[in-house]
Amino acid sequence: MAKIRPSVLLGFLALVVLLTTVILRLQTERTNHIERGVETALAAANAQREELQRKQREAARARDSTLAAFASAEHFIEIEAHHLGGRRFWVRGSTNLPDGAHLAVSVMDEDYHEYDDRPDQWRYENLTFIPGSVTVKSGHFTTELTGTEVEAPMRSERYLVEVGFNPWNIHQPDKVIEMVGKRGENLRSQAVRLLQTSQGNVRMLFSRVAITRLP
Repeated sequence: MAKIRPSVLLGFLALVVLLTTVILRLQTERTNHIERGVETALAAANAQREELQRKQREAARARDSTLAAFASAEHFIEIEAHHLGGRRFWVRGSTNLPDGAHLAVSVMDEDYHEYDDRPDQWRYENLTFIPGSVTVKSGHFTTELTGTEVEAPMRSERYLVEVGFNPWNIHQPDKVIEMVGKRGENLRSQAVRLLQTSQGNVRMLFSRVAITRLP
């Protein structure tokens, strides 16, 4: 068997050592790169979490401030209304109720409630009552109500236009209920009415204005 010269063997061993060193260095650099990547990702995630928590704290403070301001205010609904002729009425107004609040709007004979003791059929046939609704936008609302021949006999010269807010209305958004309270407990006004229910009183806000029909 041929003998391997010492110089060749030494050269081979040196090459093996060099390759081993290079491989170890590459593995170390790869490990360091991975660790740096993990550290960077963790730092970014922590920064995002801290920023999210900061925004949540700011939003909570703003919400608490808004709720406190709303609860301490005197709440109102102001109405302007006109008869447009026929069975059509135009209603607009302003309010400090939250945007998105759902308001019930109605037009009725000025003496409508004086006939509460009359039979329903008589009231249905002889009294005007036109229901409608509108949503608050930027503290204002505008709507037009048109009654049918059955809803609006239009036998009176004077009519009441009523706009009301009921927190138990199924159309009220959650953000509105958060402000006014589930039973309207945050409403403050002399125009608040109490609705007695088996689950306790509900506070509702109403406003009325009387108008004269056009000839």
